[in-house]
Amino acid sequence: MIVLVIGGLPSAHAADCADLTNLKINETNLLSATIVAAKPPLPEYCRVLGYVRPAINFEIRLPTKDWNGKFLMAGCGGFCGALDSDNMNLTNGANIGLMRNYATLSMDSGHWGASVADGRWAPMTTWWPSSTGASVRSPQPLTSPR
Repeated sequence: MIVLVIGGLPSAHAADCADLTNLKINETNLLSATIVAAKPPLPEYCRVLGYVRPAINFEIRLPTKDWNGKFLMAGCGGFCGALDSDNMNLTNGANIGLMRNYATLSMDSGHWGASVADGRWAPMTTWWPSSTGASVRSPQPLTSPR
């Protein structure tokens, strides 16, 4: 939903970019929207930071010129743990698409940690609502009280 609203813009200019923070999207907080100057191999883009409640952080990058009309969403690998949009690998990296004038989105899946191998958050999450409204049970801690 967020991407359809934001990614559908033909291009983003400084005033248009800043105005994105005024959008009202259910269950979503848009924290900032700023123009980032071109730095080869990346074009100039509008950087939008926000989160979907309760805890999924995201970054959207919109080319300000020559948008190809396409969108690339970069997910996370492993336990994720960080919003790593500048990663040049395909896992959670937005720049691969941005270099080709795609509107891009990367996110952290709601997981916070030091690396893709850091799963310290998992035992603390026992029930999590899924996108269908059903509850999903997360893995139990390896050790449990007796």
